[in-house]
Order: sequence, then structure tokens, then C-alpha cells
Amino acid sequence: MIAEATQAEPIVEVVCKEPEGTFTRQVWPVQLSLDVLRAYYDRLKQFDVVFNDHVPNTPEGFSSIFLSINGKGEPVANGLLWQVDDVGILYLTDMVADVEAQAHFSFWDRRLRGREPLIRKMLKYVFQEYGFHRVYTRVALYATPLLSGVERIGFQKEGRMKECVRKYDQWFDANLYSILEHELDEIMREEDQNGS
Repeated sequence: MIAEATQAEPIVEVVCKEPEGTFTRQVWPVQLSLDVLRAYYDRLKQFDVVFNDHVPNTPEGFSSIFLSINGKGEPVANGLLWQVDDVGILYLTDMVADVEAQAHFSFWDRRLRGREPLIRKMLKYVFQEYGFHRVYTRVALYATPLLSGVERIGFQKEGRMKECVRKYDQWFDANLYSILEHELDEIMREEDQNGS
């Protein structure tokens, strides 16, 4: 693991039927620190879709998603972070207590197919643990391959945000997706019934 887990047991464990085979994936909570965020940045800097003018492709830019400095000069957490084995991270930002959070997921091997049940189980954990009403994600249209993956997880398209992401010195639209806990429960019930 890139970062040391903050507890002895994983919070989520899921059997994933990935194109390369069947794997039991585990999700571990990670303690936020500048060193941990730097290690994740070193893995993520190759993924152009993660970065834009709002989140610069620098260690500081990536760290600013998770940590900011308050008026007393102390670091304050803006997000939560979990590691999936040695294959990637799941994280939440823009959290509003008891209302919503923005979900993100990045896998070093660029593989999402087969890991949708893992992300769904992690979303269920987030709903139960933090009491959010909805979880949303945003996909800029320069990252069109991600659209179908987000939909396979169960996120539903809410609409299109016009020119909300600046990258490559131009503005891009983004699709906004969300999922409610009862929608996720229905998807997971169907998945259990179908033995997927």
C-alpha cells in the first residue's frame, strides 16, 4: 500500500470480476497528510483527466482538494480518502453534512470494468457512515470514456453543466451525475438476486 491503513481491518471487501480475473479487493481508510497526498499525486500525475485549471497538476494543487489552511495557519481536512489495495483510491470532496458529497475514484491501472460492485459497496458505506442524502460526481466532456463507467456504477445523469471546467486554455461542459441511497439499495438488491 502507498499509505498505511488507519485500522487493522478493511472497511469494505468485495470480489471483483475484472477482465484480468477475479480478485478480492479491499478498501482501507487513510490518514490525510502531505506525505500521503504527495505519494498519491506521484501516482495520479499521469492521468490528465484528474487535473484542470481548478486542480493544477502539481503536488500542491492535488493536496488542496483535501487540505486547506484555516485562519490560524492550521491544516483543515476538506475531504476523505480511502485506498483500494494497491490499485487506486476513492475519495470524497465538497462535503455538506447530512446532505451531499462529491465522489471521485482513480485506479492506477486505468481499470474500472469489474470494480463497479466495489464502488457501489463503498458508496453504501459512505451513505451509512456519514448520513449523506445524495452523492454526486461530475465528468468533464474531455473525459468521455468515463461517462459509461459512471453510468454502470448506477449514477444517473442529472444534466449538463455548461463550460464549468477550464483545461487546455478552453472551457468544457461537464455532465453531472448523482445517486441516492434508495437508488443504490435497489441496484445492489438486483445485483444480489442476479448473483453478479
